[in-house]
Amino acid sequence: MGTGGITQNLGEASVDVVVNLDKLEQQLKASRAIFEKATKKMAKSFDKVGKKIAQVGKSLTTKLTAPLLGISVVAGKVTSEFDDSLTKIISLVGQSSDQVAKWREQILLLGPAVGKGPGELADGLFFVTSAGFRGYSRRWTKRSTSTACGCRPT
Repeated sequence: MGTGGITQNLGEASVDVVVNLDKLEQQLKASRAIFEKATKKMAKSFDKVGKKIAQVGKSLTTKLTAPLLGISVVAGKVTSEFDDSLTKIISLVGQSSDQVAKWREQILLLGPAVGKGPGELADGLFFVTSAGFRGYSRRWTKRSTSTACGCRPT
């Protein structure tokens, strides 16, 4: 009686539990069937989602990734050829790298105006400078480079 409450001994009780195992087994089988049906349905849904994701992936690869990769390869090649032509002007013709850097900027601006790529214009500039022509104005660069690659300067 340490807690201050009143306790009484009510005695002992005994309970007999009767379990119908056949009925329990039937209920377990029914539950298992419901569970299996639900998991099969979920698996089919996941399979459909997986196929849709695969279709999206294939579509992205064909319609987006592959063309972007192709563009980047072409852009890298064009840039490399452009830089190679400018390097030839420095190393073979003997122009200073500062002057070629100025021409590089002018060529990049000139390309859209004359409808030629920078690599083609740089090749034209290499042709003109290797022939001994020297001039350092924008007008000279535009006229000589455009003429060398076969387009009309504007």
